[in-house]
Amino acid sequence: MDQDRDVGDDDHAEVAAVSAAMQQAARVILAVDSSKFGRRAPVRLASLADIDALVTDELPDGRLVALLREHGVSIHC
Repeated sequence: MDQDRDVGDDDHAEVAAVSAAMQQAARVILAVDSSKFGRRAPVRLASLADIDALVTDELPDGRLVALLREHGVSIHC
């Protein structure tokens, strides 16, 4: 999850499978440990606008929290 509003992964096959599931889902809940905040992954999965809720162990930095809230993402820590 990076400051450019993108969520990514390093596995093309996993991104394809998760993208298909996201398209069918009524809500998208992203579970991410705090080590992933601010890191760019090689394969783009989604934008923050595609996420409904974030579940994490620690809050991200203030700028990323502001971006998440701007996109209507609820944050659960």
